[in-house]
Amino acid sequence: MQEMAPGPPREEDLPELLAPRRKKLPVWRRALYIVLGIFFIALGFLGWLVPVVTGIPFYFVGLTLLSMSSNSVRRWINSGERKLPYRVRLWLRRTKKKGKEMFDRWKKRWHARSSTA
Repeated sequence: MQEMAPGPPREEDLPELLAPRRKKLPVWRRALYIVLGIFFIALGFLGWLVPVVTGIPFYFVGLTLLSMSSNSVRRWINSGERKLPYRVRLWLRRTKKKGKEMFDRWKKRWHARSSTA
């Protein structure tokens, strides 16, 4: 029997875009995420009304903050993401991975700079 060569992941092999939270957040932190999420979504609407600023980045930030505070919002985002074409889903995961790597590098530099000071 022939073994199949490893290739790109199949659609059913893709993990959830936003993994469920393992620890419960403190109430003050959840409230902060909710307030900031609503604020950024409101900025997105404002960007929709004022043609100078685009609202799409504000929507992404707002939804990310709301998903950090609520499992139902996280499930809603994941269910919507499953309806996207396969290539878009792969692109979202690559972009998320690159963003996390960039944040980790920034965090490492920040800690190195603050420990030497």
